Formats: sequence, structure tokens, C-alpha cells
Amino acid sequence: MLGYWLFISKGFSSMFNLVQKAIAADAETKSPTLADIFKFGGTDADFSTIMDGLNNIIAIALDLAGVVGFIMILYASILYVTSFGDESKAETAKKTLIWSIVGTAVVAFARLMVIFLDALLK
Repeated sequence: MLGYWLFISKGFSSMFNLVQKAIAADAETKSPTLADIFKFGGTDADFSTIMDGLNNIIAIALDLAGVVGFIMILYASILYVTSFGDESKAETAKKTLIWSIVGTAVVAFARLMVIFLDALLK
């Protein structure tokens, strides 16, 4: 019985050491700043680093808009499936689907324009 308790206590002490090492390793890592996320330059930032930062912000905004467009297409599809033959609900679902597709196409076109203008200005 004593061997059992020694085995258990050894296991807990090993686990405690692993947790301490994990906490110490986590404390050494640095949280990213906004400059790291948007990739802005340092104090010697010039026009190209400002443009890179703006391009990153625009890319994030367009990515979010694309996700919202996809969610709206799914929502419109669910509305259409759950209309159960009700013409007014089906018509609302069709309009929602059409405008969701139009919005997603506008976002895709905006993304292409950003890529084109970025290549043109470089």
C-alpha cells in the first residue's frame, strides 16, 4: 500500500513540474501587438510600409465581409428551405439570396481592385 502512495505522489510531483515548465514557457512568449498584426513599420516607416499596413487592414475587412456574405447565403438558403411552400417567405428568401450573392460579388470585385491597384502602385 505504501508503494501505491509513493507511486501516486511521484506522479503528482512530475505533473506539477510539467505545469511549472509550461507556465514558465508561456511567460517567456510575448503577446502580439497591433503593429505585429497589421505589420506596420517601426519609427523609420515610409510610404511603402504605410501602404502595406493599409493593405493589411483592407484585406482583413474584405475577409470579414466575405465571411458575412457566405453566412448570409446560408441564412437565405435556410429561409428558403423552411418556407414550406409559403410564397411570401419563399420570395423573401429569394431576395435575400440574390442580394447576398450580389454583396459577395461586390466584395470579390473590391478585393480584385485592391490587388490591381497595389500592383499598379508598386
